Amino acid sequence: MLFDYLESRNIKVVLTREIGGVNTAEAIRNIVVNQELLPMSELMLVMAARFEHVNKLILPKLQDGYWVICDRFIDSTACYQWLVQDIGAERIYQLHQQLISNLLPDLTFFIDIEPTKALPRALSRNDTNKI
Repeated sequence: MLFDYLESRNIKVVLTREIGGVNTAEAIRNIVVNQELLPMSELMLVMAARFEHVNKLILPKLQDGYWVICDRFIDSTACYQWLVQDIGAERIYQLHQQLISNLLPDLTFFIDIEPTKALPRALSRNDTNKI
């Protein structure tokens, strides 16, 4: 809805996602979604995909004056890896800083929804992967 609103106001905007956004990152997404990985291996792949995504799409669009809306980014990685896989949030943000420098979102929306409501919505979209 935000993308549609901004676009209706003639604001240059791009909608993208993580893990993914560019071909190489989508290939990495396929591995992360379909393989059983050790938590640190998964994090390294997510960060590799983000590096590709940021350098091939996000930064060029920002430099061209676009607003970039990204479905998931560093904050969701920190929440997932930290809470689900017990990798410290500080370690995740440090790795992001080393790879991506100072690129952080201007605004992050956290959608807090009960699992009993979220799961049926995901299943109705055939969206049952671990992401």
